[in-house]
Amino acid sequence: VGVIALILGWFYGPLLAAIGVAGAMLAPFLVGGSSDDPSWLFAYFAIVTFVGLAIDTVRRWAWVSMLSLVLAYGVGFVLWASASRATEPFFILYLGVLAVLAIGVPTRRLTPNHDGSMLSMTLLARKAIAHWPEFPTRLAGGAMTATTALILFAAFDTGRADVFWMSVAIVSGLTLALLIWARNAPAISDLTLIPAAALVAVVFAGDRIWKPVAEAASLPEADMPLMVTGLVALGMVISGVAAWRSLRGGMASVLFAAGAALLAPAIAIAIEVAWTPAPTLGAYVWALHALAIAGMMIGLAERFHRADGQDNRLRMSLAVLSSLAGVAFAMVIVFSEAALTVALAVTVVAAAWLDRRFNLPLMGVYILVGVATLGVRLVAFPGLDWAFNAPFENVLLSYGGALVALGAAWWMSREVGRSRTSILLESAVFSTSGLLLSVLLFRGIDALAPQSDVTSHWSLGLGATIWIVLGLGQIKRLDMGGALRALRIVMGILFLAIAAVHLLAALTGFNPLLGLSVDPVLGPIVMNTLIPAYLLPAIALGIGATWLKGRPKALRFGLGGFAAFLGVFWTALVIRHFWRGGKAMVLPEIAEPELYTYTVALLLAGSGLFYQSLARRDARLRKAGLAVIGLSVAKVFLIDIAGLGGLIRVFALMLLGLSLAGLAWLNRWAGGKDDHKPTDKTQ
Repeated sequence: VGVIALILGWFYGPLLAAIGVAGAMLAPFLVGGSSDDPSWLFAYFAIVTFVGLAIDTVRRWAWVSMLSLVLAYGVGFVLWASASRATEPFFILYLGVLAVLAIGVPTRRLTPNHDGSMLSMTLLARKAIAHWPEFPTRLAGGAMTATTALILFAAFDTGRADVFWMSVAIVSGLTLALLIWARNAPAISDLTLIPAAALVAVVFAGDRIWKPVAEAASLPEADMPLMVTGLVALGMVISGVAAWRSLRGGMASVLFAAGAALLAPAIAIAIEVAWTPAPTLGAYVWALHALAIAGMMIGLAERFHRADGQDNRLRMSLAVLSSLAGVAFAMVIVFSEAALTVALAVTVVAAAWLDRRFNLPLMGVYILVGVATLGVRLVAFPGLDWAFNAPFENVLLSYGGALVALGAAWWMSREVGRSRTSILLESAVFSTSGLLLSVLLFRGIDALAPQSDVTSHWSLGLGATIWIVLGLGQIKRLDMGGALRALRIVMGILFLAIAAVHLLAALTGFNPLLGLSVDPVLGPIVMNTLIPAYLLPAIALGIGATWLKGRPKALRFGLGGFAAFLGVFWTALVIRHFWRGGKAMVLPEIAEPELYTYTVALLLAGSGLFYQSLARRDARLRKAGLAVIGLSVAKVFLIDIAGLGGLIRVFALMLLGLSLAGLAWLNRWAGGKDDHKPTDKTQ
């Protein structure tokens, strides 16, 4: 009945054709019956689908093709869901056949020739496009999407090897078919991404298939399993074919070059994340797989360079990026924590050198990812906890090596003139320098006083310094602009807020003056734990106030003001430590010599500011110096003089009066200098 309706439909209209397709699809379910393995019905449904598509390709009734495919996917899914598990591999094969039919039959050619706009470019276009892709292109896109979605649904959570390998075969076969068979169909070039992404997903979900293989390989005298090697080789083959397709040219040549650079590494990364094959294969053998991918990418880079010449190096850059990623991946597998950090930093230097040598701006992407990875390793994984306890030589190698490498990359990026990359690396050098200094100070103090409490004024100050340099680094990177600007603002605020919490704790609960913490100040005069607690954060904030050029004045003024406050506070604590020692710094007891020392310090600070105002002819510094000197004078009148008596008090008051008079004359003289300073450089 279905065949008769199809034939009549060719001559008497689409309605009979539609009835014929629908009747033929539903006939097995209407007839009924039972079978242990009804898999042969998939072949029957595929034949009916072919006939339905053939009607459309002769008479151009598009909705008949749509009906044929919708019914084909529907009845196939119902049969798979209701039948025994034996049908699952054949269902996946059936889905692949439907996708091939949807691509090949509407064009009536042995090789597809879809022309016009690509479906993805139309959907992602910001402006409305006058000409949508032709119907065969849209039909192929829908079929490919449905096929891969149902394959993933059927195979993503399975423990059956036959289903896994059938899924791998079908999605990889569809990928290769679109690359080779559909090489003359530019309108469906973008559809290659769909089965390629599905291949990576299927491989990722194959960990349940790998576990029994790994257990069998762990037995004595067992052979090394080739399952991983086969999948990596498959990825390399598809990457090579994608590169061949890219070298053919066309509007999707860059798309195929990107796919060639991404697919093989993506399969290897999926295997590493989901399977962890190194314990079974051995770290060295598994790393050789990554290096094989990197070597292949170098070969592709050479071919792209030969094809594109000096003017266009985008495809070459993609292959070089993939090669660097492969080398870094191999290092992750083999190296220890410290060596891995240095190795990753060396790849950042290599990327900067490649950019300098071959003019590859895309290397900035790898440098961005590399700097972010190094930041995570230095701060979080293995991070500061590892740095505080690991062997000293490993810590020095990790942090010092990263600093040297980032510095070298920064120098090379400045020579090339990559402003955004240079800003990124400059902030990375600043942050890494602060991390290294903080870690070294922590290790040094902890070695000299192992009985000291880990949470103390000096550890809080070091923690604040670390978060300050990280926050300032994020603020510096705002000069780069781009899509990550909002994220950098949030991270900068978050890091500085964490630093503020550390400093608040160091100034209150763990302040040596308040005596709430039992941990004393450690070390000799001046060179003691007060430096990491208060001076080091002050220096970091002060550097940030001058380093963040172009940022709002309020931010720079706030950083500078808080840096000055911490510097003054540190000076006061140093003076108190000088007179009372590290264990007797608790207020309120203040001896007269200590009190006079504060006065002398204020006078020296005010004199220094005043001198700088004269040297720089800066009225603001002069006013600041006068304010500090005035504060010292007020302190003398209100506090210091109470401890003097008789003629000593009289002479002290006379000297203060003369000092104030001299200060007034000096201020008037300096003000006259400022009024007569030249306003034009030519004067």
